[in-house]
Amino acid sequence: MINQLFWDFDGTLFNTYPKMVQAFKHALIDLNIDEVEIDEHDIYLTMRQHDVGTAIRKAAAFYGIAESQLRSLNKKISDRISFNGRTICWCS
Repeated sequence: MINQLFWDFDGTLFNTYPKMVQAFKHALIDLNIDEVEIDEHDIYLTMRQHDVGTAIRKAAAFYGIAESQLRSLNKKISDRISFNGRTICWCS
């Protein structure tokens, strides 16, 4: 009988980081942040070393945008992104 189950999805069983960064970038662009100002590598590192919530707080402070607006838009875009034809959602 299994008493405990450990599940580590992002980066271990399936590399969702590229799609997560893509969704985050699109959310920033939709909030009128110029694409050339967006550092995708920094977003990736923040997500990888911390979490999506930290990336949202950091970007909101850096770009001077509302954290709640970025969080909402990122979730909306993330929910539409698919992996190999299947939509996969993650929480932030």
